[in-house]
Amino acid sequence: MPARERPPKREPTPPAEDVVAKLDPEHSEEDFLRDLERASTNRSRERLAEAEEKSSRRARGSSKT
Repeated sequence: MPARERPPKREPTPPAEDVVAKLDPEHSEEDFLRDLERASTNRSRERLAEAEEKSSRRARGSSKT
């Protein structure tokens, strides 16, 4: 018996309500993809720590100028 092929998916499936409730409205899809890229490297822990350190320094009121 031949294997059944999945039908092509034409539209993305929206997340379930419980997943939507857990989403942080302050983070965008770009933030997620950036963090995913950092986490997928060999130095992922180091790079994520560096990014958090930089963002916490800016959050203390220091200007970028």
